[in-house]
Amino acid sequence: MDIAQRLRAVRARMEKAGADALWISTPENHRYVTGFNNPDGRVLVTAENAYVFADFRYAENARKICGASFEVIEPNKKIISGHLPEIFAECGAVTVAYEENALVCAEFDRLKNALTGCSFVPFSEALSDIRRIK
Repeated sequence: MDIAQRLRAVRARMEKAGADALWISTPENHRYVTGFNNPDGRVLVTAENAYVFADFRYAENARKICGASFEVIEPNKKIISGHLPEIFAECGAVTVAYEENALVCAEFDRLKNALTGCSFVPFSEALSDIRRIK
């Protein structure tokens, strides 16, 4: 599957789970969905857009590899508190899928605090299922 097909598969599973957005924090899912290996990065997929958060060390390479499918954001402030509320306000997402088997509690708490009014649904198994299809 190419990146566009992977994004379609992810979005179809998001819809099935009732999620408007997906927060990806693990390197293996980051690499699978974007095609880009960034051990410190994060990915946000919404129904209409997809974002790669990459610091200055990775941003140029991310733009080359991810292409037009993803907007690459170089965070100049904290990703969760600085960027996500703005993105969520624009897209209207209210249900966030996340990798419950991997997301550390501190990051999950930051997500919940930054995205007040959002609900969260586990999505680790769905991502594993999608990654089984090569």
